[in-house]
Amino acid sequence: MKIDLKTLKRHPHESQAFHLETAGRKELLRDMGAAFLEPIKVDLVVRNNGNMFVAHGELHTCISLLCSRCLEPLTHPIDGILDFTIMEADQAGEQEASEDVLILDQDEVDVQPLVEEIMITEIPLITLCDAECSGLCPICGINRNNGSCSCARDNIDPRWEKLKNLT
Repeated sequence: MKIDLKTLKRHPHESQAFHLETAGRKELLRDMGAAFLEPIKVDLVVRNNGNMFVAHGELHTCISLLCSRCLEPLTHPIDGILDFTIMEADQAGEQEASEDVLILDQDEVDVQPLVEEIMITEIPLITLCDAECSGLCPICGINRNNGSCSCARDNIDPRWEKLKNLT
């Protein structure tokens, strides 16, 4: 996901729009049990401020995840905001190291690492198919959304049983 700033570099105080699209890397979501359902789409506007470039944009994609309670598959849209600065390597040395500063390399800059980082932070830690999801029975494993079971609900771990007598 590289953007070419060669033309914009010659026009200080002007802006240029970019539309980027790439298939998401499978290994990015593999550990979460998730997968991309559509490409990552990025719309950016980059402004040449004379001595640096300032970029603002949005990203969108859609992924499949598993519900944290019942393990049913669900679809989750991801929308994120991109705000970052692009600098020449010699100017960036003067700036404090920051994750939202990208270094211009031969009139191009690779935005994919930043896009992936922002996309990952937009994925919720707990995903639910429904706010009222009943989850799986911890004893028999049945999906409580699809049916009920006759398992005893008050199974107490024997290590904690003596605590109920403290009241």
